[in-house]
Amino acid sequence: MHTSNSRFRVGHRLLAASLPLILTATLALTGCSDPGTNVAQEKDKDQETFDNYSDLSKITDPNEMKAAKALKAAGASVFVSEGSVIDVGFQNGGCDDAIAENLKHTPNLTQLTLMNCSKVTDASVDAIAGLKKLTSVMLTGTGITNAGAMKIKNALAKTAMIMHPATEGSMRRAGGGGGQ
Repeated sequence: MHTSNSRFRVGHRLLAASLPLILTATLALTGCSDPGTNVAQEKDKDQETFDNYSDLSKITDPNEMKAAKALKAAGASVFVSEGSVIDVGFQNGGCDDAIAENLKHTPNLTQLTLMNCSKVTDASVDAIAGLKKLTSVMLTGTGITNAGAMKIKNALAKTAMIMHPATEGSMRRAGGGGGQ
């Protein structure tokens, strides 16, 4: 059913967007464990996993490393896998068009969250649309116009989910990010 599929994808995106918050909250929990679990060891393992995922020194391309450092310095959560940036998230500002230019150097980016980044405008559309591996893009509260959001949507795979007011109606009709 299309509605159920769309809800799943939206739920999945919200989960991915809140990954840093979930990991932080998980690391802060104490006393909640299965019998026989060493809570301190589990917290250490969780922290190690988080640290590995957010270790920018594992980026293999110097230009991508420079871009990742600039994004992180501006307040982004930047996550790495297999030597490349795969997830960038700004929540409640921090990103503008000049900072978004760094996205051009993250060719393996699959997840992008720009929540309440009103200074990201249509000037950043080409940089975002050029990231062909994006599967999920959250553009709520940006300065990107409906036309800009549709340009991004049309540039990416039909399965990519673009969250912006201009794409929400087509997501419901197509069952999640497909055609118009």
